[in-house]
Amino acid sequence: MENHLADDLCNLGYDAVPSIELYGIEAFKGKDEKEIIKQLEQDDIAAVLTIVLLNKQKEKYYALKSMYDLTDPYNDNDFSIYYNAIYTKIYQEGYYVNDTYYFWESNFFTMPDQKLEYSVQTQSFNPLNTNSLAHAYGKLIIQDMLSNNIIYNGHKQKE
Repeated sequence: MENHLADDLCNLGYDAVPSIELYGIEAFKGKDEKEIIKQLEQDDIAAVLTIVLLNKQKEKYYALKSMYDLTDPYNDNDFSIYYNAIYTKIYQEGYYVNDTYYFWESNFFTMPDQKLEYSVQTQSFNPLNTNSLAHAYGKLIIQDMLSNNIIYNGHKQKE
């Protein structure tokens, strides 16, 4: 997600770098917020955009086949054709569906004052894969930040 967000911000003219690229995976592990802020200040970081997975839920439910496939044509003038068509759809065995819901939070802080400029929580479910989820999330956050005038296309400054 960091990579996609950074790429999207770079496409708008910002100098954005994913923290994992700049600092590595465990650079801040075991450090308190004062140490982290000091490091960000030393590296002249202008803003921080966080991404946090708040929760992940899985839900399993039974889906009736008839709920998804009532579109076969049948002649309703002939009772036996109608009955056989409807009977097979209603009594045909269904299947189990697994849905996965992800609940995310992102916050945008300006530095060095550490001012929260933007905060959002979102939900997504059943992504095709991690890459598609990361790409979609990045686009969603960037679009929302643009529409709320948090960032600007072409990297124009706030007036």
